[in-house]
Amino acid sequence: MRSEQKPKRPFEMEETWLREFAKFYGVESCTSFCLDDLGGIPLVQIVEAMVRPTSISCEKCDEPGCVCTLIADVGDGECIAVSVHFVSQEMKVTIRRADRIKKETDSDTSQAA
Repeated sequence: MRSEQKPKRPFEMEETWLREFAKFYGVESCTSFCLDDLGGIPLVQIVEAMVRPTSISCEKCDEPGCVCTLIADVGDGECIAVSVHFVSQEMKVTIRRADRIKKETDSDTSQAA
């Protein structure tokens, strides 16, 4: 009996690489960032979001590398969204932006209707 392989998602390799890179190097994996772009979110929480995201989307750039947006649940009804640019060939990760996002609850969506 043959097992069926799941179809690969676009950029699955990049997502795995970025997650594992952040796990291995931790805070040191962020080769560059600007404090003003972190939205007051501690760097340790941002790297945690890179290691344990609940969702990831990636887009290829015109330049080398790609931009990934990682979203991680931090509890208390909030998530952190982190946008990073990374180039795997050069082992460069740049944090471009981080924001706190309030999660929508069922009551929020029912009030909007």
